Amino acid sequence: MKTLTIAASFVFAAITGFASGLSEAQNAAAIAESSNFNLQLLDAVNAERAKNGLAPLCSNAKLQRAAQLHSEDQAKNNFMSHTGSGGSTMQTRVAAQGFQWQSLAENVAAGQRDVASVMAAWMRSSGHRRNILGNHKFFGGGYAQSSSSRFKHYWTQNFGSGSKESCDGAPGPAPQPSSSPSPTPSPTNSSAPTISPAPVPTTMRPTPPPAPIPSPTRAPTPAPTAAPTQAPAPPSNSLQQRMLDAVNAERAKAGLAPFCTNSKLQRAAQLHSEDQAQNNFMSHTGSDGSSMSDRITRQQFQWNSVAENVAAGQVDVASVMQSWMNSDGHRRNILGNYKFFGMGSDTYGVYWTQNFGSADGESCEGGSNEGGVQPTPAPYPKPTNPAPQPQPQPQPQPQPQPQPQPTPAPQPKPTNPAPQPQPQPQPTPQPTPAPQPKPDQRPVAPGTPAPTSKNGKKCKST
Repeated sequence: MKTLTIAASFVFAAITGFASGLSEAQNAAAIAESSNFNLQLLDAVNAERAKNGLAPLCSNAKLQRAAQLHSEDQAKNNFMSHTGSGGSTMQTRVAAQGFQWQSLAENVAAGQRDVASVMAAWMRSSGHRRNILGNHKFFGGGYAQSSSSRFKHYWTQNFGSGSKESCDGAPGPAPQPSSSPSPTPSPTNSSAPTISPAPVPTTMRPTPPPAPIPSPTRAPTPAPTAAPTQAPAPPSNSLQQRMLDAVNAERAKAGLAPFCTNSKLQRAAQLHSEDQAQNNFMSHTGSDGSSMSDRITRQQFQWNSVAENVAAGQVDVASVMQSWMNSDGHRRNILGNYKFFGMGSDTYGVYWTQNFGSADGESCEGGSNEGGVQPTPAPYPKPTNPAPQPQPQPQPQPQPQPQPQPTPAPQPKPTNPAPQPQPQPQPTPQPTPAPQPKPDQRPVAPGTPAPTSKNGKKCKST
């Protein structure tokens, strides 16, 4: 049985680095530097595993080479994604190096300037964290930078197991676990990407942005709040309508009823996109610590179920929709059993947010759904327990033949790696399910779990 997981995470970082076109001596130095980063990443990964009472991973040259080539590809071609510039996937890159895997996972990120920063971003994303703490044996890390690219710094982690593979060089150190190691955290939704994810994501949504796929997350029971916050100027009606049309087109393909616009979800989504743009991050968690459900409740949307997709780096509606539809978690949100929709995008169209919801006391406002038909999904019981929130996300991949996470209920990157006989997603960055970029050529935040209803039960999707 084979397992596949990917996650993406993205964070902007305005830092200079070296560009392509290195001399032979410079190239040799760059190779030595990438090897050093691999060891630093391995040490950081094993330190996190030790905290959770897990065995250390060891370095594998094939995984390292695959990771390094992918980081160099992203730096050279100015993007962040689990899909290479030539269309390669995590599994095809690893297979190209001759690694015969039984389980495989990948985290990517862009913008962080050092190992400590990128590890902190990944560990804040449930999907990427699952990859780092996953049931693997071998590790390979890659790092590349380019001062001419948008994100400057590009990171890749590959994790794998394989009965025919072995450790290369000295295995990673096995830090002593604490007397009472904390249990491996349960996955949460989140990005870009993401990132990620997008994270978010990944979400990471985290990639992002490059393209993280931030993951979706579940929302806790909403609490009454004061009057809705005034949102900044929303994207043009044409952009909102194009996004709604794109979402309803995908639902029509699946034989599902269209959504209609709700101004409260619209404001919540717009405020979150503006927050990410102004504070230079991609996640389902706002700069003030708010969750998706917090933001929607502030706008006085009395929800029965809600979900969110985030992404960063895509330049238009078509690109970001393609990234989301390529991620299981984000796709589930788009095709989920909701009725109302709202979207937000920052001034430059780099940070994207989609909010989905159902509610008995809410109505369609502004743009209506196609043909004026309004779906009437059955109401879901109010959840009683808050659900964890994801970040840039990994996504499950289809079962490969010797070959190789924004989400359901809301909150930030990537999916969990599940054994398979694509992420996440977020983040989604980076999970066992199938790998999926946190979006296209740029980042998106990771995918999230299936939406749940307010009583903690999973929402049925249609």
